[in-house]
Amino acid sequence: MAAQQSSRAWGFIRQQGRHSAEMPLAAKACRMWETLEDELDADLEYVRSGILLAAETPEDEQRLNTTLKAALAAGIKSDLIDSHEISKLFHGERREWVCGLFTPGDGHAEPIKASLAFAAAAKRLGVVFKENSPVMRLQRSASGNVSVVTADGVVRAKQVVVAAGVGSAELVRGVGISIPVQPVRASVAQTYPSNKRLSVPVWSPRVAFRPKLDGSFYVSNGYRGIDAEHDIGLHSFGHFGKFIPTFIANRGVIQLRFGREALHTLRHQLRSRRLSIPNEDPEINQKLVGRNLEEFYRVFPELRTLGTRRTWAGRIDATPDLIPIMSRCGFENLMLVAGFNGHGFALAPAVGEVISSLILEGIAPLDLDAFRLSRFSEGPLDRQSGAM
Repeated sequence: MAAQQSSRAWGFIRQQGRHSAEMPLAAKACRMWETLEDELDADLEYVRSGILLAAETPEDEQRLNTTLKAALAAGIKSDLIDSHEISKLFHGERREWVCGLFTPGDGHAEPIKASLAFAAAAKRLGVVFKENSPVMRLQRSASGNVSVVTADGVVRAKQVVVAAGVGSAELVRGVGISIPVQPVRASVAQTYPSNKRLSVPVWSPRVAFRPKLDGSFYVSNGYRGIDAEHDIGLHSFGHFGKFIPTFIANRGVIQLRFGREALHTLRHQLRSRRLSIPNEDPEINQKLVGRNLEEFYRVFPELRTLGTRRTWAGRIDATPDLIPIMSRCGFENLMLVAGFNGHGFALAPAVGEVISSLILEGIAPLDLDAFRLSRFSEGPLDRQSGAM
């Protein structure tokens, strides 16, 4: 449960830089996060701090202007601020950034605590978890619906929701459904705590970071650096044509790899009857982690002596248009919720409410048409340049 990106995310809860289809979900989720600690009766380290999307060059600034227009069109409050106003946010001059897009309704929280809190709340409401009974596959039942084959036997249900992240594509493939979801891998570092107390997370061209309440920082890539790596395997060739424009548009941001992680995945695919994506921790790109930390210390040279407490990596389920799939697919009792492209943590509260309403009441409170599975076979995809 939450063994991949759900518990390993940066912890950003943002509305800015979204595809227009995601913005209503993101706005709803941000409102829900503000009361989640009370609802879940748990400390999530939630802070409504705003998030800064920073720019260094005229090209970066143009990107921010495109993002700002999309946010304002969706009714999301964002402000383009200059370097003087940025310096006020960080209690010191920040010459690296000429301007920034600041969205005050955004915030951040701790993914590990949130994952555990959701699970604990679900248990209190009667949800049964079987963490040591892995799902082996889906199968067609005699009634024409889908049932779930686990290590402990077959589970039949009125509704089956596949929300297995990077394992979702392999699961639904077992009942004849092919979805364009590819796994990518991201690496992150956490510093030791500092006496410098900041509250605003930043996503800049060269580095992204989130301050934690204990004074440490999560540090990862900027939006012009290497965002993720795709480890080439058998799964890479399904729907390959649909991903080519995504790779071209994000060249330098997404890197294709054929190394130890790819070989490990390939061996698993060839030998295992379980999901083709292994459950083991993915390989950390320490070179990339070091580069990101160096960029962080370039912005805050006074923190260079902090040192690195830990590093980790997570697998992210990506789609060709970089927005998720939330759709019934192929069977009356089968719902697919996958392909969140690293956005799932922030959107989770809204997604949970929307999908539960769709299942229980037959109608979703938000329009989910843009997330239908059939879009991938209907013509050109809506690949928005303002989305990040």
